[in-house]
Amino acid sequence: MATSPTYGVFPLYSSSGSVINTEEGVEIIIQGDSTALDQFKERLMGQPPALSDITDMRVETLPPPPPER
Repeated sequence: MATSPTYGVFPLYSSSGSVINTEEGVEIIIQGDSTALDQFKERLMGQPPALSDITDMRVETLPPPPPER
């Protein structure tokens, strides 16, 4: 997992996640309530990390993970 300025903003939105650099680009996996996720997406698009070039964004809603035992 790579660290970046984006990774540091997760706590600002009461969310958690990870940032992974892949051959295809950067993958951000974030979980939180829908309001926090919308705010995160707006900030990412409105104030992208330095040196980033966001050309596409895909959002997928995944089912919650099963509870820990």
